[in-house]
Amino acid sequence: MNNKILAWAAFIAAVVLAFTGLLTPPRGEIDSSVSMVIAQFLLLCATLLGIKSYAEYLFYKPKTKE
Repeated sequence: MNNKILAWAAFIAAVVLAFTGLLTPPRGEIDSSVSMVIAQFLLLCATLLGIKSYAEYLFYKPKTKE
């Protein structure tokens, strides 16, 4: 599975969970378990996008002409 697709899916899942957590009883209060899942999804998203971009920057730099 492509990492970008998985990262975007994790981000969208985190946003959906945040909104459903706000709309379920008691309204306006997010349970701590929902907050932990949201944090894990966002961390997964940042990891997949950030580490891959950093690795590409380090190892696949274009060669300069001398």
